[in-house]
Amino acid sequence: MVTRRAERTGAETPTADIDGAPVSVTAAVLNGALPGGYVLRTPVNVDVWREGTEIVADAPDLNIHAFGADADTALVNLGTRIVDQLARLEELGDRLAPRMARERDRLRDLPVAPRA
Repeated sequence: MVTRRAERTGAETPTADIDGAPVSVTAAVLNGALPGGYVLRTPVNVDVWREGTEIVADAPDLNIHAFGADADTALVNLGTRIVDQLARLEELGDRLAPRMARERDRLRDLPVAPRA
């Protein structure tokens, strides 16, 4: 079951443009439950904006982003991407380059594994 995991901070800031058009970015916070029974230990700051017909949810500190038809879907998809990225990096184990190993370690600090 997916629950709403983002609280909008209400901060909207015009930022750099995309293809010459100004873009308004809304700050949000991703927290709580993630897919697969994971739970975030600490909130993740997220930037949300419209790009064409899609909404982008970007976690710049994690270098992970996702898309959706609306902000809630984009945020749910971002949670899924965080869990999937951690799983992929864990599967690669000691075959990771140093930069990717640091990314894996940073992601390990975020979610708590589901209880068995």
